[in-house]
Amino acid sequence: MMKKILILISLVALLAGCSSQSKIGANDLKLADFGAVGDGQTDDILALKNALDALKTAGPGATLHFEPGKVYKLGVREDSMFQIDLTDYTDVTVDGHGSMLLSTPKQGFFRIRRSEGVTVKNLVLESDPLSFTQGVVTASNPDEGWFEVEVMDGYAGFPDVESMKTQYEPLPWGAIMDPNERRIRPGMHDAYRLDRIEQTGPNTYRCFTLGGHKKGIPAIRKGDIYFQPLYFNTVERVKKMGMGDGFGNIKVTHSSDCEVENVVMYSGRSSMTSRLEYNTGRITFDGFQVRFRPGFDDRMVSNWRDGMHIKNNRVGPIIENCYFEGLLDDSINISSDTIMAAKVLSDRQFRLCNWRGVITWDTDNSSVEVGDPYMAFYPDTGEYLGPFTVVEVDPKNRAIVTFDKPVPNVVTGQIRRHVDNKATQFYNMNVMSDGYVVRNNTFVKQRRDAIRSRGTNGLIEGNLVDGVNGNAVMLANDFGHFYEGPFSQNTVIRNNRFLNTEWTPVKAYTAPLNCPQPMVKGIVIEDNEIVVKTKYAIELENVADVQIRNNRITSPDRKSLKDLVRAKNVSDLEMD
Repeated sequence: MMKKILILISLVALLAGCSSQSKIGANDLKLADFGAVGDGQTDDILALKNALDALKTAGPGATLHFEPGKVYKLGVREDSMFQIDLTDYTDVTVDGHGSMLLSTPKQGFFRIRRSEGVTVKNLVLESDPLSFTQGVVTASNPDEGWFEVEVMDGYAGFPDVESMKTQYEPLPWGAIMDPNERRIRPGMHDAYRLDRIEQTGPNTYRCFTLGGHKKGIPAIRKGDIYFQPLYFNTVERVKKMGMGDGFGNIKVTHSSDCEVENVVMYSGRSSMTSRLEYNTGRITFDGFQVRFRPGFDDRMVSNWRDGMHIKNNRVGPIIENCYFEGLLDDSINISSDTIMAAKVLSDRQFRLCNWRGVITWDTDNSSVEVGDPYMAFYPDTGEYLGPFTVVEVDPKNRAIVTFDKPVPNVVTGQIRRHVDNKATQFYNMNVMSDGYVVRNNTFVKQRRDAIRSRGTNGLIEGNLVDGVNGNAVMLANDFGHFYEGPFSQNTVIRNNRFLNTEWTPVKAYTAPLNCPQPMVKGIVIEDNEIVVKTKYAIELENVADVQIRNNRITSPDRKSLKDLVRAKNVSDLEMD
């Protein structure tokens, strides 16, 4: 064990040598002065908490410095779901100097909340123990809908079904990976949801698939590796700490002018890698990396969910010089909550709800303020009406909202997948991450889309996408499954390199496809290099105002530009 710790510390010391060394100021703080050891074995959580309290007291201009080359093992923090909780801080910095946080999977790594001018930088993040397990597929039975897995050395056994039911996301989906490519093999199902797990031996488990996932069994080969998330938080703990805190390893919320710089994450708790929500000003991620840990070549996944899940921000973030690898969902997903009317109180007043069941489940998750303009979308007719301006929010129940004028023909709903397909959708036009920038990033081996956006006035520029199992860029709304929206409008996609995507490199559409109003519009696709692996380089359906120019497109069949662009129900299309 000691040898393992020394190797880990040596790795972190090497990383620390590449990080910037900030000069220690007179009012700056050293984590070591609060008793942190940083040997990879001692629990430093209390020392860290005390140092963070002192940082708030020190106030604007102060920096908390970690020691370069250290490994800070962090146990459970009982007062927060995040090890570094920066709630109500102003103009302070946490500088890790390349040190590693070795955290329990019960916790997120850090949160910036209700803060301004906060910077977190130069940290390496790793979970101990891992929040997932892996095993080699030894057998499968398509008729009975199961595959059998032998857990690999160094990984935990599978949980039993009953214990999973007490955890936050019981019986989640996992994925079958090609061990040579460390990604989902083309033609394989991109997810396998389990109905039950049976232990068949000391280290072997039979995994029974749920419903339609049974159809993916024939594609599984002996020697493939199955990835299964593990959960450590009970439903009761998540409710106690705040439901919104049950998501994310890094979370920035209700803040402005904050930055995450040169942070590397190898693994974390089974949740979103990072969440940016309800921010009122610009948030910047510069040099953020989600990647496989060097020297651990048997790992098939870096993190289970999105790399950056971006929702309900009043100003869009800047994401630049970042690296995304080994994710089992989208690298970047930009949207705002779909809101429905759970109850019609009058033609102007409604009790609203989001996918969580209420529009606000605590005071920190409000996406509605007096003066906000809302639009109403009717999926069955394709009408998009508004704006309807909020004139009153009930102080006792912020889910009850009054608009300035009647909203006609509202169909109630509760955000139930595949059920509320005709329910009226409300969108707050002030929380669409307007002006977001995704620039000079790298996206490689992952399960879904590199960039998935429903935001407005976005710039996607100078990125490399190579080897993702989805689209390079997807601009579309979801109305009956995930209920993510609203509509991507005024998006510039330029000077990118889109290589080896399993799905169409650039895709845009308005759902439902028979919607008479193309709400996804204002798309510029220019000066990109696109290497086509699929039938098309660009797919457009039910969109408007699209310019395609000066792109360098390579396809195996050397097709013409006209043949490489699928355009259906597209108005105002210009191609050069």
